[in-house]
Amino acid sequence: MASRIGLLVVGWLAGAVFHQGWPAQAWPLPGGIWEGMWVRWDSQWYLHIAAGGYQGVREYAFSPLYPFLIWLFTPEVGSGAMAGLVLSNVAFLGALVWLQGLVREEWGVDVARRTTDYLILFPFSFYFSAVYTESLFLLFTVVSFAAARRRNWMLAGLAGLGASLTRSVGMVLVLPLLYEFWRSRERWAKSWRIGLVFVGPAIFALYQYFREGDPFLFLQAQRIGWDRVTTWPWVGFVAAFKQMATHPYPAYSQVITVLDLSSSLLFLALILWMIFRFPPAYALYSGAAYLLSVTAPSLGAVSPLLSMSRLVLVLFPAFIVLGVLGKRESVNRLLVITAPVIQGCAFAVFSSWHWLA
Repeated sequence: MASRIGLLVVGWLAGAVFHQGWPAQAWPLPGGIWEGMWVRWDSQWYLHIAAGGYQGVREYAFSPLYPFLIWLFTPEVGSGAMAGLVLSNVAFLGALVWLQGLVREEWGVDVARRTTDYLILFPFSFYFSAVYTESLFLLFTVVSFAAARRRNWMLAGLAGLGASLTRSVGMVLVLPLLYEFWRSRERWAKSWRIGLVFVGPAIFALYQYFREGDPFLFLQAQRIGWDRVTTWPWVGFVAAFKQMATHPYPAYSQVITVLDLSSSLLFLALILWMIFRFPPAYALYSGAAYLLSVTAPSLGAVSPLLSMSRLVLVLFPAFIVLGVLGKRESVNRLLVITAPVIQGCAFAVFSSWHWLA
């Protein structure tokens, strides 16, 4: 709560002091400053889809569950923006509760507390409270994981379905779920519950097929709208280093590229760490989700590793790694002092209509 109040103050000051950028789309925006500062960039797409459905190719880059829930709750709270804010913040609170419970069972109270603290304080975690899908996806993912670890396969599958309807990368949950099921030695007749993870993408693919004639239109949407291409995982890294070496410094594109590249490298290191020290399910999920992201770089965009600073937020096992490493006072002090300062600066940029992730 204190962190979000602090961000509100930062957003208010940024609105009064900083030069304001321009909205990405010429669509109506919420009028109030307190809710408006959280509605930026992709938020416009979610609110546009919630208000009028899928109307063009680029909109299919966004999975349907989050805008559907905004549409569902808008009559109850008065506006799409407020519905999105309530949805995101309630989902984030729920994700923190489930995550702390999951970590406490396996690593103890201290690691659980540090894990959620670092997640809240991470430089880009303000996206969890904005009109973005991060918090809802995190909630479904953590619930699916916790349910699988407790052998509740129906809840694990249903939460996985919710995750894959929120973001297509949710399909990778089938890997840790299958591993946990195999480890449980239960009868394979029950494994159909894990297959529910694929129901979400199947529903969206059928909708695209019957409406537009192409079940994979979302791939075309990513290419048209965000210059994303499917390629080898190192291509985006090479392009990022080349951009940093050839573009004038400190160009804005350089700053964004540095943020995306540093986030990508940090989480790669955390994933490699967990491979050797964590139960395999955590590395399976984190590694597969990370790989899907880096194999679809935006080679024509402001940053080749576009949005990686935000996309890594949902790799919750990486924050558990930080929670484990945080038992060292030097690591804990570094994260607790520097992360919220960077987050405040990042939110000031974001709320002023300047692209970050």
